[in-house]
Formats: sequence, structure tokens, C-alpha cells
Amino acid sequence: MAQVWIGWMVVLVAFMFAGQRVARSGDTAPAPRFKVRGSEILGPDGKPVRLRGFNALWWVPATGKDAEQIKALKANCVRYMFGYHPRGAFDETMIACVERQLPAFTQTGLWVIPTVHTFCRDEKWPWHDEELQREFLDMWTHIIKRFKDDPRILAWEPLNEPHSDGLDTPTLRAWYERVIAHIRKLDPDRPIVVEGRGYSHAHTLEDELKLDDPNIIYSFHMYVPHKYTHQKKDVPVEYPGQWNRATLADAIAPAVRFREKYNVPIYCGEWGTVTGAPGYDKWLLDVASILEEHGFHWTHWAWAHKPKNPVNDSFDVNTEKKGIHEIMMKVLEDAMDAGPAILSRPKRSVFPGSRYTYRITANGSPLPALEVEGLPAWLAFDGIATIAGTPGEGDVGRTGEIVARASSSAGRREQRFRIDVPDPVIGKGTGLQGEYFGSTKLTEPKFSRLDRSVDFNWKNTGPEGAIDRTSFSVRWTGEVQAQLTEEYTFYTRTDDGARLWVNGKPLVDQWVEQGAREHRGRIWLEAGKKYRIKMEYLQTGGGAEARLLWSSEQTPKQVVPTSQLYPGKG
Repeated sequence: MAQVWIGWMVVLVAFMFAGQRVARSGDTAPAPRFKVRGSEILGPDGKPVRLRGFNALWWVPATGKDAEQIKALKANCVRYMFGYHPRGAFDETMIACVERQLPAFTQTGLWVIPTVHTFCRDEKWPWHDEELQREFLDMWTHIIKRFKDDPRILAWEPLNEPHSDGLDTPTLRAWYERVIAHIRKLDPDRPIVVEGRGYSHAHTLEDELKLDDPNIIYSFHMYVPHKYTHQKKDVPVEYPGQWNRATLADAIAPAVRFREKYNVPIYCGEWGTVTGAPGYDKWLLDVASILEEHGFHWTHWAWAHKPKNPVNDSFDVNTEKKGIHEIMMKVLEDAMDAGPAILSRPKRSVFPGSRYTYRITANGSPLPALEVEGLPAWLAFDGIATIAGTPGEGDVGRTGEIVARASSSAGRREQRFRIDVPDPVIGKGTGLQGEYFGSTKLTEPKFSRLDRSVDFNWKNTGPEGAIDRTSFSVRWTGEVQAQLTEEYTFYTRTDDGARLWVNGKPLVDQWVEQGAREHRGRIWLEAGKKYRIKMEYLQTGGGAEARLLWSSEQTPKQVVPTSQLYPGKG
């Protein structure tokens, strides 16, 4: 009898320990997460997804009915924007709306990206003030701990449209790095959405914004032309008219370039126009078609029922606004019926001796099969998804057209492109002619000299010669020679003002008092050809800095080298 009793005790203890192991395993096993792979966003099942949805606003409280109506349009996600007014220390009651409203979307099966609308007190922002930064991080700590185990949370977006006077991309990047490090301690694997400075236009996706974290989604907002999208009803402006689809495509092009250069996912977090604008339906359809053409993820601004607003005099979509509701229904139906889509974009050039790799990514239901035609001898396709090879000196010159094709029972989509193997032109330039003036108006000439490049940080001393360091100006003139045939971005980084012309085209016009700020402009140049260039610089006190840089798809951002600059009249 004692042996039987002991045997039962052994079984009972073993059962209890097994139960504890199962419980612990269940408690600690992380739920599947979204993640980034190259330019793709992968769902919790590991398959590529395309995000299409709407912004939702805390000041227009959403309901389960709203969530159902959004889902009925075949949208799959919501960018949920909540408000918070900093007070010096985190106040949990300030984000009670998140607790109330966010589950309305997740429980309906929509994916959600939470973001805070703004975070400013007394014209200070978290990157200015450590107390604000602590409150900001405490706020996100609370939200992440509360919702991180919900698999419907797609990503965290720390801040909507980060803007303040004087904010530049290097400062914003440094701030993002601090915030991301904090979030990663709480939620190591979920994607994080970042966007450029100011009002997050596509051109703010600058090289300096590229972060080391591989699980980042890069976002931009699209309200171009602002004069049209935000027009007043008493001064109507029509689309198309002075603007057309090409205007919109040009505005979105920097986001395309950023994805091609860095192989990252791009998400248009906001786009929309007042629905009373003449031709608003055409604007919406044109923007949607461009976003779809490039395989971008998007959330329209915005889903909301605003009973105080006239039915056709706001940005909002809802079932009562029949016009825009039908347009967005068409946008989403067209997107669903388009068949497979190729999401990736190839790098368009590679230097001789450098390894070229292009992994083709596509989505659709069912997942499409991939094939490639027209490859030059130095490239090979692995039969699955990757094109790779290394060109030699004998491959310099343009290849023929390459065709990547994604096919499934739902249809077929092609991507046609060329890969250049350029031979960069290394010039024999000696620099630009610099004329130095003793006033801020490019008058009172003091001296002239040959400057090998425009790369000066005089700090508080000023240039040599009889010049008052607090009040002077400079004009550099000559020619610039392109190394490759492609679009170049020219940058002026100055403290204070700057103006820049290339080939007579004004690229920068910031003749103002300011701290060290960077401005840019783009222009297409042909390899080996020389173009007139003129840069003017203004110094009104404090630090004194003047730099001229460039970049292109094949050229990393750098000071324009001496070899490509020739003195003369710009």
C-alpha cells in the first residue's frame, strides 16, 4: 500500500512540474510579430503584406461601427493618432483615449500603427529638453507595456511630423536613435515608423535619416500641391490645371529614390485633399495610382465622422460623404483586383568590379512566380528571386532592357529596367573662384582667391583678410563637371544664408539669418559635361560655416571634389 501511495505521489509531482513548464512556456512565448525584410513588410505569418487603410483621430472618437465600415472597404490597417499635452511629468489620464479607442480597431481585425499627434510645450520639443524627453519616453513606456502583446499592433510610430524651428535631419536622426534604443528595451522585434523633419514631405527622406536598425519603416506625407489640397472654398483652385499627375509623381519621387538606394519599406502615412476642391476625385485617383504603381504602403487622411463640418468641406471619409466614400471604395477595389505587384526596385547602376545584387520581391494572392529576361552576360538569375553578378571593365556601357515578371492565376505584372555600368569621369579641375566682400550684400570687395572646394567652418574667426568676421559675404563661381549621367542632389550647409545655381537653375534660395542649416536641390547632369555653377554665402554674426556637397545614386554624399570644379564665371 505504501508503494502504491508513493507511486501516485511521483505521478502527481511529475504532472505538477509538467504543468508549470507548460504555463511558463505559454507565458513567455512571444506572439508572432510583423517585421521588415528589405523593402517588404512581413505579416505575423511571415508572408509579405501591403498596408492600405486610413488615419483615425482621437479628437473624433472611433467606434466599433467605424472599424467595421473601414474593414468593409477592404482596408486592412489604421494609423491611430492620439493626443498628449506635456505637463512636466507623465500623466496616465492624458492617454485614456488610447485605452478606449484602440481596441475598437484591433478587435475588428484591423492592424494598427499608434502615433502621437504632437509633443510640444512652450515651443520646446523632446530633442530640446531633457524633461520633455523623459515625459515622452514615459508615455511610450506605458503604451508599449499595455499593448505590446497584441498581435494586431503593426508598428510604433514615435511622433507625427516632427518639426520645430531649426530642426535638421542629423539632429532628428540622433533623437530617433535615442527613442528607438528605449523602445527596443521594451519591444525588441516590432517595426518602428520614422518620418522626415518638418511636415514629412517625401523630400525629407534624406540620406542622413537612414538608421542602422533593420526593422524600420520609412514614412512620408503627401499634400502636394499644398495650395490645392488645403485651398479655401472662397478661392477655388482646380486639378488638373497648373498641376497634373506628373507634378504629383515628381513630389513622390524622392521616396522612390530612398527605397531604391537603401532597400527599405516606404509608407505614405498621410495623403488627402479637401473634398470640396474642384477635381478632388481626379487628385485622389492620381495619387492612389502612383502609390500603387510603386508598391507603397499607405493610409489616407482620414476616416472620421465630423457632424459639425459640412459634408463636402473637409478631408474626411465616412459613409455619409457619398462622393469620397465611393472614390476610396474604387481605390481599394482597384488595388485588390490588380493582381500581383512587384514591390522591390532595382539599383540602376554599378561600378566595374563591384558586386550587384537585386532581390525581387512581389506579393499577391496567390503568391506569384518570378521570371527574368534580357540579362547581360555578367548577371544571373537564381530561378527563385535574386539577380546577381559582378561586371568587369569590358561591361562598361548601358545594358539592354531587363524584364522581371511576376505571374499568378490572378494576373501578371512586369517591371522593365536597365542597369548601367558607368565609367566615372574624373576631372582635372582646380576649384572655384571665390570673391570675398566686406558687407552682407555682396558689395565692398576685399579680395579674390582660388578655393579648392567650398568646405569651410570659420567658427568665430572668419576668413583671412581685412573682413569683419560678423558681417561678410562670399560668391563662388565657375563650372562643375558631372562624373556620371544621372540626377544629382546638391546641398548647401551654411551658417547663415546661401543661394545656389547650377546651369542657371536655382537650386537653393535661403538668403536669411539662420543657424547651421542644410538645403538642397536636384538637377540631371551628363557625365563629363561642364555646367556653370554659382554659390553665394551670407554671414551676419555668430558661427560661420559654408559647405557645398553633392550626391547621386552612385555617389555617396560628399563635398564636391576639387577635380570636378573649374574656376571662372558661374
